[in-house]
Amino acid sequence: MGNEIKDKIHVIDKIVREFLDKQLGEHPSSISSFLNEEIISVYAGEVVSPAESKMMETKTDSKFLVEFKNQQFASVKEELKQQLETEINQKISQIHSSVTEDGLRIINICL
Repeated sequence: MGNEIKDKIHVIDKIVREFLDKQLGEHPSSISSFLNEEIISVYAGEVVSPAESKMMETKTDSKFLVEFKNQQFASVKEELKQQLETEINQKISQIHSSVTEDGLRIINICL
């Protein structure tokens, strides 16, 4: 992997981590980004709090919490889009995110 790609991944990881912290109050244990020609996939581990993790143990609460966290992201994703476009100097067409029942946030950024 070339230095240019490594640098871009580092920038993306930093922007996403700060965004999750400031906009959603999520503090991921890890962030991993993967790039290809048309999409950036970001995996943020353990984005649920201990209380939210407890809620995930029941199907009804889990479904409610996942939907809530997805709506939270959707309400502020334009800010992330603008920050990324500025820093990586590429136009972003769409951003989608979801949280899995085990607390992993997956963000797909379509270029």
